[in-house]
Parts: sequence; C-alpha cells; structure tokens
Amino acid sequence: MTNKAETSARSLCRQAIKESVPPAVWEQNGRFVREIEKLIAEHPIMRHPLIEMLGSAELPLEAIKRSHLEFRYTFAKIFTDSLILAMYEARAVEPAYGPIAKVSARFLLQYNLLDELGFAPAGSDGEGYGGSPHDAHFIQFDETLAQLGCDWRAADRYTPTDEAVAVRQKIESSYGDYALLMSALAVAETVFDKFAGPWAANVARKTSVDVAGGYHAIHVEHEGHSMDDVHSEDLWYVFRQGVTEDRYADIRRNTSEYLDILLAFVNRLAEG
Repeated sequence: MTNKAETSARSLCRQAIKESVPPAVWEQNGRFVREIEKLIAEHPIMRHPLIEMLGSAELPLEAIKRSHLEFRYTFAKIFTDSLILAMYEARAVEPAYGPIAKVSARFLLQYNLLDELGFAPAGSDGEGYGGSPHDAHFIQFDETLAQLGCDWRAADRYTPTDEAVAVRQKIESSYGDYALLMSALAVAETVFDKFAGPWAANVARKTSVDVAGGYHAIHVEHEGHSMDDVHSEDLWYVFRQGVTEDRYADIRRNTSEYLDILLAFVNRLAEG
C-alpha cells in the first residue's frame, strides 16, 4: 500500500513532467505512446499459452526453477542497473525543456528505484525512510531461488539459453540511448505484469514457497492493482516526456523486434 504523501508526490511529479513539455508535443507523444501500447497489446506474447499454463499450475518444479534462473539472468540481475542508467541519461531532456524536465524524470524514476531496492514510504515511527536492503526485489528473488534449492552462487554459474541471452543483449544495447532505454524498460514492465500473477499461482501450487510474502507477493495484484501497473505507468510517463518525433520509427521498429525476442524467450520457458 502507498500512503497519501507518496501518492501526492507521485502525482505532483507526473504533473511536473507533463508541464515541462510544450502541450502540443505532449499530446503528440501521447498518441505515439498509445500506438506502442497497442502494438504490445496486439502482439502474440500477451496471449501466450504460457499464461494459462502458469495459471493452471502446469509447470513442474524443475521447470519452475529454470524459469527463475532464466528470468534472473534476463531481467532481475540488471533491472536496477538499467534504472540507474536511465536516471543518468535523463540529462538528455534538459537542453530542450530545462532543469525541471531532468529533475522530474529522475524523481519519478527514483520512486521505481526505491521500490526495487527495498525502501518503504516511511519508517515505523512515521518519519524518514523505512525498509531494508533485504527487502530489495533482487534479494527477495534470490531468496525465492534459494527456497527452490539454488543459492545465488549457483545461480551465477547458470548458463542461460540463447533466448535469454538475446533478451538481455537487447536491453543492454539500449544503454546510452535514453528514449530507447525508457521504451525497453516500459515494455518489460508492461509484458511482465501479464505473467506475474499466473507465475505466482504456479509457484504456490507446485512448490513449498510461500507466495503470500517475498518476491511473488510483490508483483501480484492487491486490491485490483499491482506494483508493476504503477511502475509501467511511471516509465511510460518518463518516456512520453523524453521521446522525440524523429525517433518514432526507430522506437516502433525496436519495440517490434524486442517483442519478438521476448516471444522466443517465453516460447522456450513454455517448453519446460
């Protein structure tokens, strides 16, 4: 749950991002974001049989373990790295839109980074920052893997599939290109949200992992909303501020390629 102060700060930041861009540009970029969202929604990955397979708990224990090892290599291990790089690359919007553009983008990205690193909105005394690095999503993920019989040292020695390597290479190839990186992160959050709940259901039914807490509790819906919903909205907001019309064709092409690479990755996971 988010508290009122957090919700207000996030809303104020989104408003600052919107106001940093000329209204005509904001509207035009908004139409482009909706085009990319439609491209994602209509891609086969969003209706992949693995979603139903996970929801029906069809993946056995060893396949569940492999899915975690693959996901760790592909996303979990580099996600905070990518967010930190995105915060640095937000400097790209300052020349056109001024300091508030860069600062507001970093502010909203920081929300996502704090969540990922295990911060909580407030300490137990209601003041300051709360949370713990032990609550970081990557650490929670590795704790889940440990419960599945694989500690972080063994996970680091895991040889990923070619499909997993391709996904990670696609993400890392966007480093240094702000618009491309923001689109890659936003796409990842949007797609992952479709699989997170069913994945947690499969883990709950086929393993001894308690998904009421830990990594899989973080990424499922609570009261009709998930953290990934909020994060993907944040990332699309920042992307909408940072993309320029001259990049539309490149982003559109890269998103299609990225979705196809993700599809191959999910196909491989479905094989068990």
